[in-house]
Amino acid sequence: MFRVLVVGAGNIGARHIQSLCQLNDIKIDVLEPVKKSLHNLKSIIGLKNYTKIGFYEKISEIKTLPDVAIVATPAKPRKKIILKLLGIGIERFLLEKLVCQSTKQYDSILKAFSEFDNAQGWVNFPRRYLPIYTFLKENFNKDSEPIKMLVDTGDLGIACGAIHQIDIFQYITNAKRLSIDESCVKLESIPSKREGYIDFSGNISILSNNEDRLLLNFTDDEFWPLLEVYRNSKSYYVIDNDHEFSHCALKDDGWVWKKTLTPTLPPLVSQITKEIVFDIMDKNKCKMPTLLESYNSHQLILDLLLKHYNENVDNNANILPVT
Repeated sequence: MFRVLVVGAGNIGARHIQSLCQLNDIKIDVLEPVKKSLHNLKSIIGLKNYTKIGFYEKISEIKTLPDVAIVATPAKPRKKIILKLLGIGIERFLLEKLVCQSTKQYDSILKAFSEFDNAQGWVNFPRRYLPIYTFLKENFNKDSEPIKMLVDTGDLGIACGAIHQIDIFQYITNAKRLSIDESCVKLESIPSKREGYIDFSGNISILSNNEDRLLLNFTDDEFWPLLEVYRNSKSYYVIDNDHEFSHCALKDDGWVWKKTLTPTLPPLVSQITKEIVFDIMDKNKCKMPTLLESYNSHQLILDLLLKHYNENVDNNANILPVT
């Protein structure tokens, strides 16, 4: 039997717990001081599962260390929580994103992990566990022609949603380094769905070291991500996870649009977390990027948005109020 600690039982944390409840031979502990969140959790996982869970309100109450800690709190307190959990001896982490609110905070977290010989951290990007993206990764890595990826989405916000798309772009292209094309940046501050936070709409263009290009178009309309990945001379794929469809047009088939055979599924935390944790326990690794591997994508988005925030909202801020 192995033990998992979930820190934060809000919307995302509850879905992590829901997924973990599907595993056998597991002990689940939850660190959550807010009673309303616990009431919501009970309605999601049911009383039978709820009564099997150990609950804590403070880190100091934890007596038995977990094999894995999932940190699903808002971004604001996450750095402090991670450092405290490292300090009591927890070694393996799955972290929600954005991991923190500035590159400086991210640097501090990486430094803290480096001070513990066995500490490992992964950042949770569920799309990496979906068959369609594994298929695209294998398909597009057959030659070196640059890949182009376009993401159109609304009602998400760049702070909440862009990091997912940047990560899957990095995953598919095997990019070692990403940079922002400053000539294609257009940003506008918008209200966040969560009180006390801010978000952004607009356009961002990102280039890889292999000349691949990602174009992000985030509007304030209400529609979920539509993703297009293509090579001009060979293939074109269109993916809509939310409505579970994927189509492709291939040069070898005369550019006729067809439905792909590879399953296209929504990236549901409630279904995928159990696979991630099982891989960590079984192999001591998983498909998620490590903290270090996710640094470049976080740095891009955090530095870009903080610069815009300083220039247009608060020129004294050294952290970005996003989650």
